[in-house]
Amino acid sequence: MWRLLVSVALVLALAPRSASAQVSIWLQRGVSGLGASGTFSVNNEGTSYGVDAGYSYQGFLDFDLNATYYSYDSDHQFASDQHVYGIGPTIQYHPLKQDKDMPVSVSLGVGFQKVFFSSDNLSQLDVSIDAWNVGVNGSVYHFFRLGENTGVIPSVGLTFVHSEISASGPGGSLSGNSDDLGVSLAGYFAYIDEGGRIYGAVPTIVLGDHVTFLIQIGVVWSLL
Repeated sequence: MWRLLVSVALVLALAPRSASAQVSIWLQRGVSGLGASGTFSVNNEGTSYGVDAGYSYQGFLDFDLNATYYSYDSDHQFASDQHVYGIGPTIQYHPLKQDKDMPVSVSLGVGFQKVFFSSDNLSQLDVSIDAWNVGVNGSVYHFFRLGENTGVIPSVGLTFVHSEISASGPGGSLSGNSDDLGVSLAGYFAYIDEGGRIYGAVPTIVLGDHVTFLIQIGVVWSLL
C-alpha cells in the first residue's frame, strides 16, 4: 500500500500545471466578458490536456471552471490501465489594471481541483484513492500594442500548489501530501477581429520542481 501511495503522490507532484482562461487579462477595467480555451502542457514526466470556460466581471474578477486529463509515461504510472482526471473552479482577481497612471497590472488567484483516479486493476484489488490540490498565484503584466489589431502581454508570476492524497484498501489506509513552488513566465499574444472577439495564444514556462511548458489557445467575447 505504501508503494502505491508514493506512486500516486509522485503523479500529483509532477502533474503539469494547467492554466485558467484568465478572461480579465484581455479586457479593460469596466468591460465584462466570456472566454473559452484549451491547454496542452508537458514536462519530462508527462503531459496534460485541459479545457476551460470563464466569465469576467467588469474586467477585474474572473470565475473559471476547468477540466484536465493527465497522461504519464510508463515510469510514472501507478497502474498499467490508469486514467487521471481533474476538475475544479478558479477565482482570479486583478486589483490593479494598466492605464495612463498605472504602468502595470496585477493578478491574484486561487484554484481548487478534485483529482479522480480510474483503474480496473486497482478496483479488482479493492483499492480506492482520494486526491485534491489547491493552488495560489500572483503575477504582474503589461500590455504592448504590436499593430492595429494585435498586441502582447508579457507576464511574470509565482505559483504554489499543495496536493493531498489518501489511499485505502485491504492492507489499510495511508495519506500524504506535496508542495510545489514555481516561477511562471508567459506571453499573451492577442488578435482582435472586426467583431471585437479576442483570439489569444499563451505560451508559458513554469520553473518549479520540474520545468513545465504550456500552450493555451482561446477566444474571449466582450459583453458591452
